[in-house]
Amino acid sequence: MLINGLYLFANRTFIIFNTKAMRPPLIIFLTLFCFTSFAQTVEELEYELSFYKSEEKWGNKKDVAYKLLEVDGLNNKAISYLTEVYGTNNEKDSINILFDYLININPENPTIYLIIARERNAHFAKLTDTERINYMKKAKEFDNNNIEATYSLAKQYYKLFINEFRNKKKKTNLDYYSKNSINYFLELCSININYSEISRLPLIQLYNYRKEKNNSNKWKSSKFQTSFFPIYEFSGLPKKWETNFSVNIFNH
Repeated sequence: MLINGLYLFANRTFIIFNTKAMRPPLIIFLTLFCFTSFAQTVEELEYELSFYKSEEKWGNKKDVAYKLLEVDGLNNKAISYLTEVYGTNNEKDSINILFDYLININPENPTIYLIIARERNAHFAKLTDTERINYMKKAKEFDNNNIEATYSLAKQYYKLFINEFRNKKKKTNLDYYSKNSINYFLELCSININYSEISRLPLIQLYNYRKEKNNSNKWKSSKFQTSFFPIYEFSGLPKKWETNFSVNIFNH
């Protein structure tokens, strides 16, 4: 709509110039000026999404999050924000619609499945352990050597193993969980040997549970250290952690 020399479109105002008298370079300059003046970058939208005024109501920036997804369809901050807002408000249907939409536009991109399966997003979406695992496996279908997917599966099966061992009644899946965790940790090391350091301790523990002493001793005697200091997560482990299968070495 043209009003008093201004062009209104999609809630944005553009100045109309008489381009007949302008040289092409000036037209190009003005076009770029108008575009850059109104288009927000990913960084600007992320800042707007994270910045809160004291008088603002938390969760009222869903429109900003959706704008961010228009610019960057796999933006983790936007997805996490929307998942938290909908999850806090018990709007699981909205989360499902969001996830379905994101998968529909990125059906073969492993990143979207990993974003959904990440612990924080999975928590607000109330995903079951099986659902998280299925999303991680889906990511590996499209990128079998994906490090995040492989490491996440190794840790997820390890966590399930530890949690079930702590459960005094239910101990029916320990062999299944331990075997899967071992397989994914070994696969992780084969993808990138630098992950041997972080895989070493859970493998020692899991092999001990399975009474595979040779494999346990092999990893115990091996020396992998890719960082100057030992991995922080493994510092201060309790005594006899190698055979205490209720100790989660990632969260002890």
